[in-house]
Amino acid sequence: MKSRSLALVLALAAVIGSAPPSAAAATGGVPVSQEAAMYPKAVRLAHSGAANGRLLLTTTGFPSGGPVGAISESVDGGITYRRVGAVADETAKTGLCCTTLFELPQRIGSLEPGTLLWAGSTGQDGADRRMSLRVWRSTDVGRTWSLLSTAVRASGTGGLWEPEFSVDAAGRLVLHYADEGLPGRSQMLARVSSTDGVTWAQRTTTVAGTAAGHRPGMPSVRRLPGGAYLMAYEVCGFGGAALDLAAGRLPGGQRPLPRRPQRRDRRRNPVADLGLQRAAAAALAAPPGRHPAQPAVRPLPGLTERRDRQRHPAAALGLQRLPRATPHPCLIGALPLRSPPCSGASPPSRPP
Repeated sequence: MKSRSLALVLALAAVIGSAPPSAAAATGGVPVSQEAAMYPKAVRLAHSGAANGRLLLTTTGFPSGGPVGAISESVDGGITYRRVGAVADETAKTGLCCTTLFELPQRIGSLEPGTLLWAGSTGQDGADRRMSLRVWRSTDVGRTWSLLSTAVRASGTGGLWEPEFSVDAAGRLVLHYADEGLPGRSQMLARVSSTDGVTWAQRTTTVAGTAAGHRPGMPSVRRLPGGAYLMAYEVCGFGGAALDLAAGRLPGGQRPLPRRPQRRDRRRNPVADLGLQRAAAAALAAPPGRHPAQPAVRPLPGLTERRDRQRHPAAALGLQRLPRATPHPCLIGALPLRSPPCSGASPPSRPP
């Protein structure tokens, strides 16, 4: 997920469900920056008036002046980009990671539709290592930014990683993230919610994993046609590669579906095997409180995981939308899609 020189293929999960059909056939990459950069996150504007259709991209950058959340814009469908702004959070001087970008689809408190929100993990390199997730906003299509709130502040030295925004079925702004602060767990997925983007409710656990060493992380959430929600996330720390499915109804937790081991091709490379459609539909159709019978799952076509020159795993994700008739809002997780897993009992200085 991290790269010292950024060449993006913009048919990524960052714009799942928002790219026009012509964009799906695009191949190759566009050099956006020659500086050190990581964690690209793109949104296609859809609630910003005359700016609708533009692509805005944030990356976690490390120029000589200090870490920033760089903001770049494309007006030609991702063929070219130019820098239009940056978020220079003062707390990023003690570490910045995992920046994200989100366009509000509706009013949240006094925040108008089309308001851009940015967040990142800060403070991991500080002397006392009290990390935080701070939310910044822009009302001029990413040109200027102002601090809106601190959504999460760590109570101990555990990390807060990989923030991701969504708006839930009740109209609340939700910030999903990976949290190392749960006693007895290496890492979990959690979320906080807000009715105005300024004050935030207490943390709620979304996915805690089935063993203390499991590290669910990197949540990616989309609202699908019909009101369903889809979450994809990784899990490290299995001691091997595996694939799980989990489903739940917002705002109430998740119900795990049986794990299916990750398949491998003839060269022992891991192969993505996401049988989301039938399993998820059965889970969501079951009455609350009743676990559905395990459905017959038809896997999606296998996607062999690619690796870079250093043999680090590259993304290989094959998500499909749930049927439009899905009756309940939900969270669904597919985990993980990489091998070898992130290893080591001690949390790294940056997330896996």
